[in-house]
Amino acid sequence: MDFKQIEAFVTVVDYKSFSKAADACFLTQPTISARISTLEKELGVRLIDRNGREAFLTDYGKVFYKYAAEMLDTRDRATGSIQDLSKEIKGMVDIQIA
Repeated sequence: MDFKQIEAFVTVVDYKSFSKAADACFLTQPTISARISTLEKELGVRLIDRNGREAFLTDYGKVFYKYAAEMLDTRDRATGSIQDLSKEIKGMVDIQIA
């Protein structure tokens, strides 16, 4: 399982559509479908029911969505903290009074 799969899953759920999620991610619809299919195979369950043009969460999907959204949020907060830390000015200042 990787973040690309999780991002695809969360985006499909948020947009309720594979094609709209693909547009939002600047990917093709087959790429989004493949990522979710791989994720479902890894987990051994169907996460999304594909009914016509809309995508609906299964019971497994409802459980997984909460954790998937938290994983993405945690990743974003962690990378933000690292970026903030790297912007700090560090070092010693030696002031001599003459």
